[in-house]
Formats: sequence, structure tokens, C-alpha cells
Amino acid sequence: MNPADTMPKLVMDLARAMVREPGSVAVTVEEFLGTIEVNLTCDDDDVRRLVGAGGGTIGSLAVVAKALAFGCGKSVFVRRVSPLRGTRGSGHAVPFTHCQNWDADESPRTATLSLLRRVVEACYCQPCEITEVTRANDEASSQVDVLIRAAPDGEWTRKVASALNIIFATIGNQVGRRLHVRIIETNLGGEGDGAPGHGGAAGLPRAERLTSNPVAPR
Repeated sequence: MNPADTMPKLVMDLARAMVREPGSVAVTVEEFLGTIEVNLTCDDDDVRRLVGAGGGTIGSLAVVAKALAFGCGKSVFVRRVSPLRGTRGSGHAVPFTHCQNWDADESPRTATLSLLRRVVEACYCQPCEITEVTRANDEASSQVDVLIRAAPDGEWTRKVASALNIIFATIGNQVGRRLHVRIIETNLGGEGDGAPGHGGAAGLPRAERLTSNPVAPR
């Protein structure tokens, strides 16, 4: 399947997970010669949640959109977030609800980690494993480690990892959970010679640097 075909749906799922009125979120895509332009609309009160402080959240969403569409041969831009007025109290089903119990059956935890898995596997074009650890000194905070096989080096890979951390921290705000996501490069099968990016404990420190020093999306 063309990556450009799956990207808008995942971008919409991420946007809906970050807002109070997910039913009002819509994504439109316009394709030009060599370019894909993505625009979002949402409830008036949710614009600030999608934009984020200093544009950090929408910038992170743009980075992830580019990663999701990688390989389609086109440049991807998330141009704007526009308010869709008059949608407050629309009565749409809310998949992520702040007051729900993170650890309950069919809770936001299940939906959030499932969404994280789908997005990571689409961004990195490979399966992943996810582990969640509740921080001992803060029961409302979780560290989520996402294990992937060797990923490309460089600033772009770090940007994608940092963008995912910013996005899922925002999602955590909607489900009453402080989330910190780390993308860790390892060998899922437990094999390898221990070289960086090829499994073994020796490969983990370099991989952890993908998110330990976040790079602000541009």
C-alpha cells in the first residue's frame, strides 16, 4: 500500500487522541506535483492543544506525517489547524477520556499503546515491542519503551523519535497520564553480536540517545 494512503488516517487518529472533542477533528489532503499538503480542522477549544506551545505539537505531527509518507516520493507539509466552530458538545463518541482509569479493562491505556504501536510500525516500517513501566515515585507517570530493530542513524531519526514523545505526552494529558516514550534500537529476536544497532546490551546506549536529548521539530 502507498504510504501516502495510510498517512492521513494515522495523522487523524493522533490528532483525535490529543483533543477533548475528537469527533470534530477532520483531515483534508491536497496533492500537487511532488507535494502533499495536510490540513486539520477541530473544535475551537482544541486548536491550542493541536498547535501546542510555540507550535511544538503541530510541528511534531508534521515530522511524523513526513515519516509516515516516506517512500512516496513527495514532500509532506502540515499547513494549518483551523477551528470548526459550533461543534462543542457534539455528542460524538470519545475514545480517549480524561476521567477513565488508565489500568481498567478496555481503558485508554489499551487504545493509547495500540495507537503508538501502529504509528511506530508505520514510521519505521518494521514490527516493534512495547513495554510500560510505572515510575516508582509517581503512580500517574509511565515510561513507555518501544523496541525496534536497527534504524537509520542521523538527525532525522532523532527528530521522529522526539516528535513521537511530544505527541504521546500530549495524548497522556487527555487520559490523565504523564507519558514518556523512548524509541530503543535493539534486536527483537535476542540475537546479534552486540554491535550498536544489532542487538545485545551494547546496542542500547546509542539507541536510547534517539530520545534522551530531544531535537525540536522544524
